Amino acid sequence: MKRLIIIIILLIPVFGIWLARGQDLQFFRESRRFHMAPRQHDRIPYYSLRDVSRIFALPRQERSENELLLRGPRGSVTFFKDKAEIRVNGEAVPLSQPVWRRRGDDWYVTLDFFDKALPRIVGVYVNRKSATTFELLPLPAAVEVKVQISLFPDHTRVMLEPSQPVDFQVREVGVAVEIVAANRRMHVAVPSSMPKQGFLGSLVFDSSGNGMLRAEKGPAFQRRREQTLDDPFRKIIDFYGPPAMPATPPPLPAPGTAQVPVLPPVPASPGISSPSFQPQKFVRRPNQNVVVLDSGHGGSDLGAHLSTELLEKDLTVRLARQIKTEIEASSPYKVVITRELDTAMGILQRTAIANSYHAEIFVSLHFGGSYDPSMRGAFVYFYSETGREGKQEEKSSADEATPAPADLKPWVSAQLSLIPRSQALAARLQAKLNQVFGTPDTQVGSNQFLVLQGCLSPAVILEAGYLTNFEDAMFLADATNVKKVAHAIALGILDFLRMK
Repeated sequence: MKRLIIIIILLIPVFGIWLARGQDLQFFRESRRFHMAPRQHDRIPYYSLRDVSRIFALPRQERSENELLLRGPRGSVTFFKDKAEIRVNGEAVPLSQPVWRRRGDDWYVTLDFFDKALPRIVGVYVNRKSATTFELLPLPAAVEVKVQISLFPDHTRVMLEPSQPVDFQVREVGVAVEIVAANRRMHVAVPSSMPKQGFLGSLVFDSSGNGMLRAEKGPAFQRRREQTLDDPFRKIIDFYGPPAMPATPPPLPAPGTAQVPVLPPVPASPGISSPSFQPQKFVRRPNQNVVVLDSGHGGSDLGAHLSTELLEKDLTVRLARQIKTEIEASSPYKVVITRELDTAMGILQRTAIANSYHAEIFVSLHFGGSYDPSMRGAFVYFYSETGREGKQEEKSSADEATPAPADLKPWVSAQLSLIPRSQALAARLQAKLNQVFGTPDTQVGSNQFLVLQGCLSPAVILEAGYLTNFEDAMFLADATNVKKVAHAIALGILDFLRMK
């Protein structure tokens, strides 16, 4: 019996070695194979940073007996003796076990290092195939990401528009919101100037690793909202502050009267799987006066709503029809509505309709929605593009060889020369709507709205009240009040058109 116990004791180290061998790491790059054997420490498999440095050609620098630096083409990692935390490109990253300095410059780390840190500094894409097998692939080309920052009354919007669709991952880390592209490198063009509103602090792009956009929260930040849009693909992150407390809370409705009145839905388009624009009976001719009204949202895009009985996509159609009636009854202008059925419609298609009719003006109709239920009233916006106004576009040699026709403008700059007139249109509409909603201090705003960017006429976005505000929602549920709003908008449009 004693002899059996002695044999078992002698075999324990051998079994440990065999078990460790079962956790050998293998790295495959094209036809080459690299092997990394573990060493047991406190019965846990550790892997040598010498092997990491050899396989990936990463220089090492022992700064002291307690600190080691490992450099890579896309960043660096700092290790601290007996600490279960490393710094990857300056960011603290926890490990499952402390870093082990065996002797001299022989340092070891646990397996999670190969997931949490290594892929962020090496010049290849590390693709884990199994628990202990990795495939080393060429890095894909970096995705170029444009950033636009827009101010709204109750939030600041950060819109990311990548050169191709990517899976953006957004996480809150302390006082910041960090945005990365999953398994992709990205390069982000951050605006040179930041708007001051208090919801968003600074916006900084860290090019190390796969790249990370870091948005510092402003002093008034309270919560954020994300959404993904298509056509084109965009990621939107809204930074909200705390809800404003009204000076006098609205009176509670009498029992049984709190429900929003049910309105008949806009008829759906029968048998149409994808929307197509059908021009109205008249054809655009020189000197024919045309106003284009865009009824926002539609189809599966409900827009803002306080309840399912009062949807923004339905109200925009009703409002557009009422404005059309007002304008055509009191002026020589014809009115084209982009969408009168409950179908989806692309953003650029709406603008193209206005351009195809050589519209005198283009008004995109919406109703507001906010996390802050006290936000109410109408807001009118015109297009602006900070940093591009007053700058000439660079021309290539091909452009000079084949000049564009004089009356042909690039889509992205179509609205730039019209900004003063669009602002004047917005001011007139805002003044009329302030009278309806009793909000005399509300001013017009400006943002980089895609639906306005390519428009060849004065163009605005109009939010005719907030459906997430109970007072506004009840007001707009009454058809008589919708007519008042439509009348104010029609007056603002005609006042502007008489000035040209």
